[in-house]
Parts: sequence; structure tokens; C-alpha cells
Amino acid sequence: MICSKTLLSSVLILTALVGSAVAKTDVMVVYLEEGDWEMNNKEFKKWITVGRMSLHHQPTDHEDCVDLLDRLKNTSVILTLRNPTVTGRVIHAYCILPTGSIMKWPADAPTPPE
Repeated sequence: MICSKTLLSSVLILTALVGSAVAKTDVMVVYLEEGDWEMNNKEFKKWITVGRMSLHHQPTDHEDCVDLLDRLKNTSVILTLRNPTVTGRVIHAYCILPTGSIMKWPADAPTPPE
């Protein structure tokens, strides 16, 4: 199971890198702890995790990717991504530049699999 996850994440990252190099954008890769907001009287009250961790990637402007890493230094961030739609709290985040350089949060996060 872990080998298949590593293989899948490697394929996703390599595919994203090739697309990013052509488009001259970063690839944002995030590990999310999936969840949703508890709603009470039509107000969002608290974050409830559903017990799943997932890996996602998408092409992102460099400034937006770096902004995410900066925000994560000060507070936790909950993202909603599309295709497929998923909402989760960011556990690890990476900006993979078109050159192949990797910026990451937190500083001790494991390097994404190749």
C-alpha cells in the first residue's frame, strides 16, 4: 500500500513538473488532513477532521505559492482545492519551481517523493 502511494505521488509530481516547466509556473503540492466545517444555526463553528490524509497538486503562480508558505509560518491554513474537490488542513506544503528547486513548509517536512 505504501509503495503504491509513493509511486502515485511520484507520478503526480513528475507530471506536474513537466507541465510546470512548459507553463513557467510553480507546482503547489500539499498534504491535507481532510475535514469539513461543523455548521450550527447556519454559522460555521468548528473544523472537524474526517481521519483521512491526502496528497494534491496544482499549478500555481510563484507569488501565490510562496504566499501560502508564508501564511503557514504564522497560522494553520485550511484549503479547498478543485479537480477533485477536497477541503483540508495543510500538514505539509511544497512549491516546486520550474527549475526543479523545492521550497517547503515546515522546514523539517520530508522531501516529496521523486
